[in-house]
Order: sequence, then C-alpha cells, then structure tokens
Amino acid sequence: MDSSRRAHQVAGLGRLVLDLRLIALALTALSLPSSSDRATWLGVSILPLALFSYAALRWWDEIGPVLVRHPSVLAADLVVSMPVLAVAGPDNPFLYYTVGSTLMAGLLQGWPGATASSAVLLAGYWLILAGWSTDGQDVGGFQALVGVPALYPIAGAAGVAVGRLLERAAAAEARAASADERARLARELHDSLTKTLQGIRLTASALPAWVDRDPVEAAAEARTLALAADAAAAQARELIGGLRADRIDLPLYQALDQCARDWSAATGIPVRTALDPVADVTPGARYELFWVLAEALRNVERHARATGVEVALGEMNGNVRLTVTDDGVGFSDLERRARERAGHVGLVGMAERVRRVGGDLEVDARPGAGVTVSAEVPALANGGRTVSPARVFG
Repeated sequence: MDSSRRAHQVAGLGRLVLDLRLIALALTALSLPSSSDRATWLGVSILPLALFSYAALRWWDEIGPVLVRHPSVLAADLVVSMPVLAVAGPDNPFLYYTVGSTLMAGLLQGWPGATASSAVLLAGYWLILAGWSTDGQDVGGFQALVGVPALYPIAGAAGVAVGRLLERAAAAEARAASADERARLARELHDSLTKTLQGIRLTASALPAWVDRDPVEAAAEARTLALAADAAAAQARELIGGLRADRIDLPLYQALDQCARDWSAATGIPVRTALDPVADVTPGARYELFWVLAEALRNVERHARATGVEVALGEMNGNVRLTVTDDGVGFSDLERRARERAGHVGLVGMAERVRRVGGDLEVDARPGAGVTVSAEVPALANGGRTVSPARVFG
C-alpha cells in the first residue's frame, strides 16, 4: 500500500464521517418543533454546517488536504457547533454531529487533534449541561453526565487508531512491494542483461586467439563486441527507464496516462486516453502493464506510421485490461511471422511477460487497419480501489 493508496483510504473514511454528520443534521432538522423562534434559529444555524459538510464530501480531493494541513478549519467547525448544541440541547441528535467532528480530528490530525477536539467538546458539553440544569431542565443522570460525553474521547481515539492502522498496513505493504520489486529486477537482469553480458564475455575470451590466427576476423569480432556492449548499455538504460516510468506514487490509471502523454510529446503522435480507476494489481503485474504500454508505443513509433493512438484501461470479469490501439498500416499474420524470424520479437516478449504474472495478451492486426494490443492481468483478490471514482480522458 503506497502513500497514494493510504490517502484514498483516508478519503473514503473521511467521506463516511461526513455522511454521518449530514445524517445527524437531517435528524436535527426533523426533531425541530414545527414553529418557534428556537426552531428558526437552529434551522438557520445548521445550514452553514450542512453546506460545509456537503462541500467537503463532494470535493474531498481539494478540501481534504486543507483539513489535514490546517487544523484551524476543524477548530472553526467546533466553535460554530457548540452554540448550536447549546440551543438544541444535549439530548438532541445534533450531539452525533459533534461526535463526528472529534472522530474526523483523530483520523486527520492524530493524537493532537483528537485530544484538543475532545477537550473542547467535553468542556462545552458540561457547560451546556450546567446551563440547562440551572434553567431547571432535567438533564438526566449518570448516562448524560458521563456516558454520553465519553463518546468524544472514544471517537477521537478510534480515529487515531484507524489512522495508525492504515500507516502500519502501508509500511508492511511497502516492504512486501520492495521485496517483490527486488525479485522482479533480478529476473529482468537474468532474462535480458545477463544473457547479453554472457555473450560479450564469451566473445571477449575468444578474441586473443582470433588476433593470433586471423587479425581481420579479430577486427570484425571486436566491432561485434563493441555493438554488443552498446546493446547491453541500451538494455540497462531501458530497464532503469522502465523503473522510473512506473510512477508508483500515482494510481495506476494516472501513471499510465502520464506515460502515454510523455510519449506523445516526444514523438508528436496524438494519444487519446480513456482510463478508468481500477482495482489493485500486484506490483509485478503493474510493471508488466507498463512494459506492454511502452513496447506497444515503441512499435507504433517504429513501424505503424500512425496518425493517432488510443490507450484504454478498465476492468473485465475480475481482471484489469489495458488496450493500445493505433490507426497505422497494420500487418498480416504472414508479415508478423516474417518479422519474428528476423529477430523482431517484441510481441512475443510482451505475451511472455504478461503470462508470467498470470495474464493474457491479445493482438488484433490487419493490413491497413491498424493494430490493437490488449493485456489482461488479474486484479487482487480484495478488489480494493486505489482512486476516487473519476475517469481520465485525453
């Protein structure tokens, strides 16, 4: 679980708290007398609280970070809430709105937020209770004096506990992802770079004998050796470039969108993206999807003579599906086999890589009708979402 995923999980919990606050406000409105000055005042007072809660729910991606960075916003919410609770009374459903406030403070601000908000709400609640008692109203017994206000520190501690649980889960998953990434990198080195370096070593070991036996052939082999070294350097750059391209700090759909746009800017070929938020995939499957996208775009640049490309991401039958379509010259099955015999095995490599993570690759190509490459990999069993429900179109 990276920091981005944790942020989205916190966002989901924050939205849930805001939902509960709005429900409490709706119950407060329903509990008001049909006609009285008190009812009018309360109706007007809860309106800005309802608007604030709705705005934070609707535009959490913008407002949520502000709440994290500026505790004063939540403090202002508490200041506005206490007069409303004083008029509504400690037995009014509005109490649950204030409980939601300390839960939010614990979730977003940790122990400092939970402690401060609980202290303010406890002091305010007992002052309100004392005022109602002075006016001769029955404020109840132990439950009203201790049981109900205990909800404030309990809710604050619950918010802190959930936040810390998410942090520990993020750290544990980051360690697992790091181990998986090291294993994947070792596999990449073995499958590509190590083989090239082994060929260079064998050629270099035979070079002294060629120099003694046939200087002309030795010169030719030396040139071959230099080309192989260049190829090894290119493979290393490509491997490192692939690691940098997979922006693990971003949700998958955003990172793929950035990769496609960077390629479009470099090549001048327009790219349209239609990328859905999708379920989580393993780090290995994520990397292979990036490899498929990069290889497909390289093929478009080298062979397709396309005027446009479309990149799509979505879910189908519990799998995550990436599709890259160009409007280029395409190719026939005969042309494809001829290219593979000539050493152009990009499509074969893509298929092998996708199968290695339990997925499948399909290639639909026809002469004059472009090429569509579709890679499908399994989603994680928990199906956890990593992003808020919004698509990327470009």
